[in-house]
Amino acid sequence: MLTYGGVLHSLTVPDTAGEAGPVVRSLPALADYTDKNPYFGAIVGRYANRIAHGRFTLDGTTHHLPANDRGHALHGGPDGFHARIWQATGDRTDTAAALRLTLHSPTATWASPERST
Repeated sequence: MLTYGGVLHSLTVPDTAGEAGPVVRSLPALADYTDKNPYFGAIVGRYANRIAHGRFTLDGTTHHLPANDRGHALHGGPDGFHARIWQATGDRTDTAAALRLTLHSPTATWASPERST
């Protein structure tokens, strides 16, 4: 796991013959994740997928989002969760291991509302 973007960078599991093998498509180096990347293994947010033309209307208010993909808002925009540093804490017992990723995400200020009439 990388704390940058909460990326699942590497995971190996045994196949039916018991041979361990990789099951995650990843990029070779951290620099590849910090540059323009295809979000491999990353936690995206506040939203996933594309929001057409970087805007949506909710309860009569149109909100504008930064466009980062050919005029559309993709996977949380340019400062989405994929580009943030997560805090990691681990725990291990005799039979299990766990990793908790935490990110403080205050209320968004990038969505500028435009009241429809």
